[in-house]
Amino acid sequence: MIFISILAIVIDAVMFGAYIFQYQFGNQVSYTLGMLAQVIATLALVAMRVSYSKGKRWTNWRPYGYREPTFGYGIVVVSMIINLIVLFLYGLNIFG
Repeated sequence: MIFISILAIVIDAVMFGAYIFQYQFGNQVSYTLGMLAQVIATLALVAMRVSYSKGKRWTNWRPYGYREPTFGYGIVVVSMIINLIVLFLYGLNIFG
């Protein structure tokens, strides 16, 4: 399952590169292509989060009131949440 965590980090790095590209060549076409790439990346991360069931999601340590995710699963979940927020901001920028 370490492959999925590394793939999530690679997806984040690629999307950051797409953001830098849009920052340098800011026009409507690059923003639209960036949003399309963000949709694809977010859907891939959601699929990776759902398919993580083969790996261990939670640690054995259970503090009172909540469960601790494993490091790899936490990377996938945080990456997915950040990409969902960025996708929402793309939507506000384009359709706003």
